[in-house]
Amino acid sequence: MLLKSNKFKIVGKTIDGTPIVVGMFEFADRFGLPVEIFCLECKDKGFIPDWLHFVLEAEKAGWSSRRTISCIREGASVWGSDWADSVVKRVLSTTAKSN
Repeated sequence: MLLKSNKFKIVGKTIDGTPIVVGMFEFADRFGLPVEIFCLECKDKGFIPDWLHFVLEAEKAGWSSRRTISCIREGASVWGSDWADSVVKRVLSTTAKSN
């Protein structure tokens, strides 16, 4: 395992009780590692990344929306292409409402 479970910061839970964690953006930006690795670890440990936190951190760092969505799609595809499509759709919907 690349990440230790104590390195995950749990910030909430989904409706079904799955822990939501942050740290994916730092993992990708600071360490230059694919978000897919972070997501594989999350999936293995029963966590879900905080996708919106990733978007907000990427915006602060000056990432293009294309790069941000591409990374989210890459990471979310760990749960399957339908899941990835759903995550991207929800992220785009949420970010459009906040602009």
